[in-house]
Amino acid sequence: KGHESSVLFIDIDGFKSVNDTLGHKVGDEILQKLSQEIKHCVRDSDSAARFGGDEFVLFLDETSDEKAAEVSEKIIKQIAKPFRIHTDAVELGVSIGISLYPRDGADIDTLIRKSDEAMYLAKKEGKSTYRIYGDHHR
Repeated sequence: KGHESSVLFIDIDGFKSVNDTLGHKVGDEILQKLSQEIKHCVRDSDSAARFGGDEFVLFLDETSDEKAAEVSEKIIKQIAKPFRIHTDAVELGVSIGISLYPRDGADIDTLIRKSDEAMYLAKKEGKSTYRIYGDHHR
C-alpha cells in the first residue's frame, strides 16, 4: 500500500488487415515479435500478458502516470518501426490506455476496464497514441 501502480491496455492498430492480407500464421509471428518489443520497453519487475487477439495488458509496479506515459511513448515509438516477417515489411501502430492504482480502482478488473476505456479514447482520437483514464483534457 501507499504506492502507485499502472495498468496499460495496448491494442494493435489495424491488426485485422494483417491477418486478412498475410494470414494468421504471419499474424501470430508478428504478435510474438510485438510481445518481445513490448517486453524490451519495460523493467523486469513489470508484467506483460497477451489479453486477447491483438491486445496486451502491462502492469507497471510502483509507477506514476507520468512514468506510465513515458513507457507508453517508448512502446509507440518501438512498434512504429517496420517489422520484417519473411519478405514482408509490416508497419503497425498501437493505441494505449492507462489507469492508475489506487486512483482509478482498487482491483485489477476495474483497472483493466478503465485502461481499456482510455485505449478506446486514444483510438478514437487518432491512434498510435495513449490516453490516461479520466484525463480527457489533453
